[in-house]
Amino acid sequence: MDLRLQGKTVLITGASQGIGREMALLLAEEGCNLILVSRDARRLNGLADTCAGALLSLRGRPA
Repeated sequence: MDLRLQGKTVLITGASQGIGREMALLLAEEGCNLILVSRDARRLNGLADTCAGALLSLRGRPA
């Protein structure tokens, strides 16, 4: 799917699971630069490994 978003920077909150995670995976495939935020640092780190090439920033903090 070509959403014409290559090179765009995207901030995704709730990125460690559900819709946020799926959006991160899709947008990484599209060539977006990702800034991911989540309350679950462990899951977020797992996602970061998957999206490493697209990742600009990663923030995880227990709530």
